[in-house]
Amino acid sequence: MWPLNDIGLTKTTALRSDNFIDTIELLPPPKAAALAFYAGSGPKPERYARAVVQFGGRAVPVIESLKIGPLPLSLATKVEPLHDIYHQPLVPFNARGFTIRVSSFLFLLIMTQS
Repeated sequence: MWPLNDIGLTKTTALRSDNFIDTIELLPPPKAAALAFYAGSGPKPERYARAVVQFGGRAVPVIESLKIGPLPLSLATKVEPLHDIYHQPLVPFNARGFTIRVSSFLFLLIMTQS
């Protein structure tokens, strides 16, 4: 597990050659833990986030899903690769999707070509 500050994220406007968070979302808790909590027979499940990070600053750029938690952020919060629910742990960088900034640029480019 990594501390949050060891990911090497770019703090300003990121380029493809930088490390940046592409997506962040809340992971659902395990179903059994959620059902036990709602039935009153278990504790409130810990919550975790999934962050998709584009590691463009690495020697071999990749995209990786990371599990961050427990939430809210504290000294106990850890970052670890999220491999248990995905088939391929690392996505090749050339297989990445478009970022919002690239999608907006392409949309404007296409719409102004008349």
